[in-house]
Parts: sequence; C-alpha cells; structure tokens
Amino acid sequence: EDMPFNQQMAFPIELFLSTSPGGARLRGRPVAEVAMLHGRHSRIEDRDLHGPLDLQDLVGGRFLHFKGSFDSRDSVFAIRGGGAEAIFDCRAGEVRCLHRVAPLPSANDLDLEVLLDRASIEIFAAGGQVYMPLHLRPDGTQPILVPDEGKIRIEALDVWEMRSCWAKPS
Repeated sequence: EDMPFNQQMAFPIELFLSTSPGGARLRGRPVAEVAMLHGRHSRIEDRDLHGPLDLQDLVGGRFLHFKGSFDSRDSVFAIRGGGAEAIFDCRAGEVRCLHRVAPLPSANDLDLEVLLDRASIEIFAAGGQVYMPLHLRPDGTQPILVPDEGKIRIEALDVWEMRSCWAKPS
C-alpha cells in the first residue's frame, strides 16, 4: 500500500540440477550470501510441537530466515504471519500459500526453508524441488509455526533474524 510499485523483488537464488527417478530436475535454493544478512539465531532440535511456536520471539525480529527438518508423516502444519499463511499438508502432498498450490513429494521427512521479508515470502521445500516466491501485503502479525492437527515433530529448526541489506555491518 505504501510502496510505489507492485512487483516483487526476490532474494537471489541458485539453480542447480539433480537426478531423480523421473530424470534430471531443476531445483533452487537461496544463495549462500543471504547468510551475510543474518542477525540473532536460535536453534530447536528434537521437539514435539503441540501448540503455536512464535518464531519472532525466538530471535526478536519480524523478518526471518528459517530452515527446518520435520517428521512429516501424516502431518499438517502452517506458518502464519506477516500477511501470509503457508500450509504444509503432507497427507495431501501439497503446500498452499496465498491461493497458490505446489506438490510436495512424499517422504517421511520434509526439509523446509523460508525467507519472510517485509513484502514477500519465499518457500523452498524438499531440497529445492518446490520454490514458491510470493508477494504479500504485510499485516504486522508475528510469524508463528502452528501444528494444525495434533502435533508436528521438529527434527531441527534454525531461525535467524534478517537484518537490512542497507544497514552498515556491525
């Protein structure tokens, strides 16, 4: 609303080829230099999540980069906040966000990486097989991880505050 444009500026990504039973596949991941914007960090390992986890409270920032590995057998969970709701429905084999749907490969573990910025959410799932860069209308809500049905098993979750690329390095 307060921006003089309507396009999205995405984080830079690296494209790479991988092999799969169906042949060669193009995948994506954020470039390593994104880590230069990392601020405070928090890590969670081997935890069953039965209720909402406030990701902002972990590192103190609204703009986040997080990577996680989840036991995804029959699970449904969501990342809500900042103007978006991303639903990871492992039973249905799909991720839904802002009226977009992408297939998730069936597996017992789901690797997930998300960049949540002022006006965008970028979702990388299943080792880059899924890449969803989406523009959002920020609403000021804190990002939370929510098990929609029952619980979700967090095998590992790293959360970083994202600093501005315009700020001087500390």
